[in-house]
Amino acid sequence: MKRKICLLLAFLLIIFSPISSFAYRKDKHDDFLEQVLFGQNGYKGTDFEAKKAIIILNAACAVTIDQYNGSYSEELNDLKAYGVRRLPSSINAINFTGGPDHRKRTHLGWDHDYPETKVNNANWPVRKTILLSTVNKVFDFGFFSGWFGNYNDKCKSFSAIIYYVHILGDTIADEKEKSNHDQKVIDRTLLPLVVRQQSDVAPDIISELQKHINVLFADQDHSTLDKKLEQLRRQLYSVGYISNSEYSTTYYEYAQKCMDTLIEEIPDLLKQESFFTKVFPIS
Repeated sequence: MKRKICLLLAFLLIIFSPISSFAYRKDKHDDFLEQVLFGQNGYKGTDFEAKKAIIILNAACAVTIDQYNGSYSEELNDLKAYGVRRLPSSINAINFTGGPDHRKRTHLGWDHDYPETKVNNANWPVRKTILLSTVNKVFDFGFFSGWFGNYNDKCKSFSAIIYYVHILGDTIADEKEKSNHDQKVIDRTLLPLVVRQQSDVAPDIISELQKHINVLFADQDHSTLDKKLEQLRRQLYSVGYISNSEYSTTYYEYAQKCMDTLIEEIPDLLKQESFFTKVFPIS
């Protein structure tokens, strides 16, 4: 009888503890991020803390990039329960009213200069800090990373790569949205895969990925990934893609190829990074 009572109490503690809110809320974004981090089959380990870390990273992405119309308050609470610092007191601090065009407030680039008008303001600096602080909490980038809002360079670039995986996932999904929204609205509210004259002011997804991959994996050879991404850029040019035109089926195929390239190459590179293997040990 005592054993049964103890088991019941343990079960109740699990249910009502703050950790109980960490339940898988799987969608395609979660799948893509997990595949980029761990390979085509995703995370196959059984460690509870590691699984919780994946949930937390996905929650931070959702709040940072896709929050509007009062959504994702539960995910923000999950981040707080996990111990992430520098978070807004409530979802109202970043909330805005939006529709299909909400992306122009959060999806145009990690370092994009988003408007801060009352109509357009999604409070991007606060949103960006949510993802940075979460990545910094999940992984160890050194004692001083995060102090006074200053994050280690690898922390910043890893956060940016996570951001662009999300944007790339939205690009892939948009092919199925052509019948639901005006295509040019879709096309103009996401950073393009490539632009003809890339610059800091007019970046693209591939160049941004290359920039942050160079920082994150500065201590190892990542030339194969660089070459594959550069090849995708040249191929997109060769098929006549011009930024801000309506995107064809070919464009979306290259978006998927870009995602596949990240899934093929990044997991093995992450296995060589100590900050990553401390959380997700190599089996």
